Amino acid sequence: AADIVNTVDHATLDPELFQLLQDPHAIDELSAALAAKWFDRGLSELRIITARLTEISTYERGIRTASHAVANEPPPAIYIRSPAFRRVIVEIYDYRCAATGLRFLTPNGEAMVEAAHIHPFKEAGDDDPRNGIALTPDMHWAMDRNLIAPGPDLKWHVSPLLDGRVPEHHKLVQYDNRPLIGPTDSRMTPKHESLVWRMNRLREPGWSPGSE
Repeated sequence: AADIVNTVDHATLDPELFQLLQDPHAIDELSAALAAKWFDRGLSELRIITARLTEISTYERGIRTASHAVANEPPPAIYIRSPAFRRVIVEIYDYRCAATGLRFLTPNGEAMVEAAHIHPFKEAGDDDPRNGIALTPDMHWAMDRNLIAPGPDLKWHVSPLLDGRVPEHHKLVQYDNRPLIGPTDSRMTPKHESLVWRMNRLREPGWSPGSE
């Protein structure tokens, strides 16, 4: 989009086309023709896609302003919630992992980091950005398995099950007691209760897969 803005100064429509676009029926026919020609999809399918994108954007705005939290309404479907939550978290962390500091963007703008819930949504029902954190896939995996945790002191903590003398464990152990790389907006700093919940679930000595 930026390339277009920087390259194109203005555009004009042929007068006959402009007049044609004043007719709602002509707009529908033109939209259908463009959809079939360039998108290989019918107009009805594009309308469904547009409606879904609108729902995602609406929920995203709600997350940013926290209005969804006071609306007392059931959460939308995951295909609406998930992309909205990801957009917000990845953006406020400037596409950077809160543990490793890695920031990698592809030429088309895709980010390596994922949006992770500190207190899982299935338990907390909480899409507040302060219950989210941006992590690379491996760090997201480790946090979800309670091998690492962001603590209320805004530092990373590592499960006692991990031994820094073991080469395979060093990748995670090295982050023990390191500060979280926080969001660009300090108002979105992870909330205390979410961090306490996560910290309380670090794997302790004697843990086994059947102990939960």
